[in-house]
Parts: sequence; structure tokens; C-alpha cells
Amino acid sequence: MKRKITKMGPASLVVSLPSKWVKENNVKKGDEVEVLPENKKLLISLDQTQKTEMVKKFDANKINSIIERQLSMAYKKGYDEIQLTVNNYAQRQRIIDFVPQLIGFEIIDQSEDSIILRNISKDSPKEFNTVFKRTFHTLFSFANELLDALLKDDKSKLKSLISYELLNNKSRTQPPQGAGYV
Repeated sequence: MKRKITKMGPASLVVSLPSKWVKENNVKKGDEVEVLPENKKLLISLDQTQKTEMVKKFDANKINSIIERQLSMAYKKGYDEIQLTVNNYAQRQRIIDFVPQLIGFEIIDQSEDSIILRNISKDSPKEFNTVFKRTFHTLFSFANELLDALLKDDKSKLKSLISYELLNNKSRTQPPQGAGYV
């Protein structure tokens, strides 16, 4: 594909990027690209550390019957993070049960009314801190909800807290032997 070189200012020459490539790679004004000279060629590539992360937000109440389908679509479209507003234990449990099918994604944050999934399979030092924080946040959320359930003598909520243990242990199939859950 041929492009005309234009002059910008007294000394700079500029060439435009193909719009199809710009759209496919979500390139925006202000993003940086890497330009590598090779003899009489220039190789232009995205600076991956500067690339904007793609975040998808869902309200599970509005998509309750198709939660898994929407998660799959966001996963296939390459979103880096999926944020869900959840309304009840059943919705939360469906999402937790479905996460293992989204290879590379983990629950990095959850509360009574939200769950955040993130692709942690990227080779990035930033992701280590995210996973590390997730572990402590999960433990903190577990402790808060456990205290609330004990104070209210809510046995159904106590049973639901097993999901925090499974999340931290990454087993998701059954609690550890001898865990003594209610």
C-alpha cells in the first residue's frame, strides 16, 4: 500500500497509518508506536506497554439468562478485564463456576455485588501485583462476609463463603479435606 509523505513543521516528514490497521488495533491519538529502521524499510509496531486495556462491563441482572454467553463473547473479543455487577449468590456462583473455561482469566476482585475478571496470562510484572493483591482482597472479603454471616446467624451465607476458599486455593471442585465447613 502506497502512502504520500507530507511535511509537518520545518524538519519533520509524516506518513499516515492505514485506517483499517488503526481500527483493528484500537490505536488512538497519543498512543505510541515503535519504529524500527531496517535498511530502506521501516517496521512500525504497537508499543504493547502503552496499549489501552479493553474493559467490558456487564450488569448480570440484565443478562441473567445468558451470563455465560456474554462472558464467552467478551473473552473471544480479547477484553483484558470483565467487570460484572451481581445481584445474588446464584449469579455469583454461576460466574465463579464458568471462569475456568476462560483460559488465562481469574477473579481478581469480588464483593457482595460485583466480580472483576482479568486476563492474567500476559507476561507482565504488573499482573503479579494484581494477583498478589487479589489473594489478600479475597481473604479480607471472606473475613468481612464471615463476620456478617456469624452476627446474623445466616447459615446459607456461611455455605456460600466456600467460594472464597475455593478461589484462593484454585481448586473450584471441592473444599480441602477436613476443612470442616458448615
